[in-house]
Amino acid sequence: VETMRILIMGGTRFIGVYLTKTLVAQGHEVVLFNRGNNPAPVAGVSQIHGDRKDPDLLKEKLASESFDVVFDNNGRELSHTKPLVEILGDKLQHFVYVSSAGVYLKSSQMPHREGDAVDPNSRHKGKHHTEAYLAESGINWTSIRPTYIYGPQNYNDLEAWFFDRLVRDRPIPICDLPESLVALISQLDPTVKIPGIAIDAARKSMILTQWLAKAQPISLNYIPTEIGQSGGLVLEAGLVERWILATFESTAVAGAAKNYEQAKQASQGLHFLLVQPDDSGMTHTGFWLLKEE
Repeated sequence: VETMRILIMGGTRFIGVYLTKTLVAQGHEVVLFNRGNNPAPVAGVSQIHGDRKDPDLLKEKLASESFDVVFDNNGRELSHTKPLVEILGDKLQHFVYVSSAGVYLKSSQMPHREGDAVDPNSRHKGKHHTEAYLAESGINWTSIRPTYIYGPQNYNDLEAWFFDRLVRDRPIPICDLPESLVALISQLDPTVKIPGIAIDAARKSMILTQWLAKAQPISLNYIPTEIGQSGGLVLEAGLVERWILATFESTAVAGAAKNYEQAKQASQGLHFLLVQPDDSGMTHTGFWLLKEE
């Protein structure tokens, strides 16, 4: 791996901490630019202190510096990033900008794709303006549009909100749940367990979740071919579309599939499909609540 000199805007909170540790572990020379309110996450990492919103100060601090790559983790407006590109752009191999999935026009179709329509009135419109500027700047650049970022050291209460409701035994609202399923769930005995199928998709989880989101599955059913010994799982979507999701020849699996179907009867046909990723942090998790018609 080529050793590079890398500038991280921020670098001392949340994702910046993990990014700094990863790049240092890979042998790169990392420099952080921030206001100096927090210590560097790795001993020996250089820091340049200043307010990035002051373009004159930014030029004073960085004009004599040279970097191969810049990670702009905290630029929200075009005015935050444009001076940085003007100062360092000619010297860079690559500029990485952390945008937001909030730039997209609201849609029930998930996950988003890069070419999806954007919302010109989004509260993240400054990030979209920055992307448009980078596209015309002539430098090599990449924009990342994450949804909610969560995990240890998160300074936003994304996870805390859910855990707080759980420990206080309060309901967790679910968006865009069909009214028919809401009515069914409210009628079920709280002790009824909702069965489901979990797919360990590892690195293929992103491809699978995108396909499923497009297919809009309705139900996932066990079809036996030889009672108690073999069979398959058939995914139904729309009026006539069916896909064979898995086949097997195993007495143990056939027994589990039979139990799954019996559990669906107890839950009045309600069941779920879960796509699980690996632990690389670069894959997707998908969850669908289904109802056998």
